[in-house]
Amino acid sequence: MRSLKILAATAVAAGVLAGVSHAALSTNGVITTCVNPATGSWRVVEPTGNGRPCPNTESPLTLNQTGPQGPAGPVGPQGPAGVSQVFAKWVSGNWYPGDVFDTAARLTLTGGNYHVTAKGTAFMSEVPGVQAWSAVTCQLRTKHVTGFGTDEILDTAIFEVSDDGPQYVTFSLQGVMNVPVGYAQTVRLDCKDDDDLLGGDFDLLRNLNLHVEQVGAFTQTQA
Repeated sequence: MRSLKILAATAVAAGVLAGVSHAALSTNGVITTCVNPATGSWRVVEPTGNGRPCPNTESPLTLNQTGPQGPAGPVGPQGPAGVSQVFAKWVSGNWYPGDVFDTAARLTLTGGNYHVTAKGTAFMSEVPGVQAWSAVTCQLRTKHVTGFGTDEILDTAIFEVSDDGPQYVTFSLQGVMNVPVGYAQTVRLDCKDDDDLLGGDFDLLRNLNLHVEQVGAFTQTQA
């Protein structure tokens, strides 16, 4: 019988509290009720400040709308890795470097951390009657998009090609960079011919690619 009384009291409580109006709540979220111990009746009353809210035949009972703060739950499992973004530029056809640095490809990046790579192939054309060779320098460079400040060199590759061999040389560059939030920077693949034979166009670059992958963070230390 005791269990039946508890179930009945719980049902009554649920029915009573379901009809609580906004006016019956005090500013601190406390519900004021009056219970008749003789009959077991239970009713919600309006808050009356410091005065007794119930007549002498009833006992006051206050209920909190919000319970106490519970303990912190366990730490959840590691979430999946975020989706990275990749930006890419490629140069169509042949590109002829001059005797000063020129930009083969560039990308503009906004705030974030980035891993930058570039690659390409240098080729020396056959020069009739002479033994031709050339040294080519390519660099990954970055600079504030407004042009303020000097270039920062992320990586450099220097290689030689010759019509007597090797005629083909494949090169690659890489680096990491951080662009502060609210700013923008360009990253460039710049190349030049250190020995521009006869003024030109015997050595060329092809398959030039500039790739940038946005990453969550990176750690760079000196070896």
